[in-house]
Amino acid sequence: MEENGKECSLCHGTGSLTCRGILVIYLLAAKVPLLIILVSLIGAITYSRYFYLMLGLGMVLPLARADFRMYLYPVALIAKLAGKKLNCPRCNPQGGMFRRF
Repeated sequence: MEENGKECSLCHGTGSLTCRGILVIYLLAAKVPLLIILVSLIGAITYSRYFYLMLGLGMVLPLARADFRMYLYPVALIAKLAGKKLNCPRCNPQGGMFRRF
């Protein structure tokens, strides 16, 4: 659970992601699509409904790059709130999304 003598900042040595770790791994990994989505939502509310086309681009961009972490964020957050333990990908890179114990 340690990286070069330091404790992992995502799980704090437990092997299970904290809420901050879930945010960093699943949502903030795709910064450009998230920024496009937020800007287009604000633009659609304040300026024109045509900004929803840019929102579609922000939703399709992670799919084109085959990066599904942004779409797994709600699943991971609800699972964490329900009490499931999520595996830390830095400490156990060969494991799945959920811990088995």
